[in-house]
Amino acid sequence: MTHTKYHTEAIVLGGAISDEASRTLYLLTKEFGFITGYVRGVREVSSKLRYSLQDFSYAYIDLVRGSGGWRVVSAVHIKNIFNASYILEQESFFVVGRIVNLIRRLINGEEKNEMLFNDTLKGFLALTSGELTNEDVRAMEVVLVMRILNHLGYWGDDATLSPFLVGDVTSPEHIERIKKEKPRAIGAINKALQETQL
Repeated sequence: MTHTKYHTEAIVLGGAISDEASRTLYLLTKEFGFITGYVRGVREVSSKLRYSLQDFSYAYIDLVRGSGGWRVVSAVHIKNIFNASYILEQESFFVVGRIVNLIRRLINGEEKNEMLFNDTLKGFLALTSGELTNEDVRAMEVVLVMRILNHLGYWGDDATLSPFLVGDVTSPEHIERIKKEKPRAIGAINKALQETQL
């Protein structure tokens, strides 16, 4: 029996060891939303997929869907979001970690959400570029969290904050303006998170 092969861009949001050499990956994909995908033998030193599917990798992946769910059969590395070791000591490392946890907490089930994927990818690449101050990183976190909540249908209606939900998530104007609205934005974020009951 032949399985249809599906192609998509994906961000590896982490994973769990499945057996001695394999992993189950948590993937935010452009075509299918948030999915889990099994990768056989990826932990072996000789695995061709090892480098492309590390945590926080951005890659083109090929998937097949069987009775046990998604299986990753090939991957082409595009970029590791944390492409320099110094990032691990920066504020951006912790911000990306918090956003990954938020996405994994809020998404329930597979559903294509291209805007969520695009904003998350652009946000992660900007956060880990090394070009932002810690203050700017924290400001971008607020904008990105608002966008994620909005894309997932958890955001309310606030005329003051609604301009941050459109345009380029990495816009310097958004970053500067949100600094003045940060208390209001954080209050709205906390309210939205409480209402999710997750």
